[in-house]
Amino acid sequence: EMLPSGPCWKLQVIITTHPIKSPVVLCWHDPLKCISNIFNHLLSHNCMNYTYCVYTEWMTGDCAWEI
Repeated sequence: EMLPSGPCWKLQVIITTHPIKSPVVLCWHDPLKCISNIFNHLLSHNCMNYTYCVYTEWMTGDCAWEI
């Protein structure tokens, strides 16, 4: 039985300004494909809560963090 595949890994070599022994490689997934994969997974369809929050300008200020 084949399992469904997840999002593919993406690789990007980072160019540095200083000499290094081995190249710096950034490995990452596309975040939108990861979220889509989670939401479309059969085992998690009854476990998700789809509520959302609306933040105003006041919630971004320092006084909101002090609460």
